[in-house]
Amino acid sequence: MITLRQNTQQRQVPIQIGDTILLLDNSSDLNPSPALRVLERFNGYLINRGRAQAERIIVGVLNRAQRICPARHTIHANKVVREESSRGNFVYSFVDSFGRPVGSTVMYDRGQFASRGADWDFCRSRVGNFATGIGASDGGHLVPSRLDGNTFRTNLVPQNRRMNQTMWNHDVEAKSAECVAANNGLGHRVIYSVYAYYRDSNGVTPHTMLASTLWHNADRRRNFVSFGMPNVDPRQRSESFAKATLYKTLIDNFCLAQLLP
Repeated sequence: MITLRQNTQQRQVPIQIGDTILLLDNSSDLNPSPALRVLERFNGYLINRGRAQAERIIVGVLNRAQRICPARHTIHANKVVREESSRGNFVYSFVDSFGRPVGSTVMYDRGQFASRGADWDFCRSRVGNFATGIGASDGGHLVPSRLDGNTFRTNLVPQNRRMNQTMWNHDVEAKSAECVAANNGLGHRVIYSVYAYYRDSNGVTPHTMLASTLWHNADRRRNFVSFGMPNVDPRQRSESFAKATLYKTLIDNFCLAQLLP
């Protein structure tokens, strides 16, 4: 069973490249649940050993995806939901013991990926209406549709609308998609993940979201860049703009530049 226990330890939101970590925001208290720790371990197996080996650590809680968009705030607890896209990529969505999506991850290793386009948009509106304390909101994708993400409740969380439609969409997701496409086009294994952090066991609105792009270059060395930001209007947090610019620069320098002939 995946359970969640509160961790009050203060942590900074990291941007990490290989063995180098840049700590850019000391105001966010990330409280990783056991479900998120399982996801982190799962990603390690996924990038290094492949899908079959990774699924062994979640065999007791792995379900096939269903078109889930309930009217209630939460969904079935303690599950990992897997959906196979039309391109043969698998999106794994992790749900904690309180019935909240805490992260989704997808691995591209078949030499192909594409946007799946919009589907089930009514669910985005419904999940956006679950939001509390963050202003006008959307149901924000964890793995976005441009990276084969689905529009089911297991892959949607309440997200500030301006954050979702501006910086997160144009900077984080778009630049991550460039890294995924460049690596995948060369046959490299690459993973894109998004983690959602909640303040306590009662809320259904994440206070912080963190995106991570993880890839193997031709030398099989594992590299990744992560970016975290609070789930609020970016105009309320001036450092968000600087962090987004840095994230794009890091992807350019440590992902795309390494792939140039």
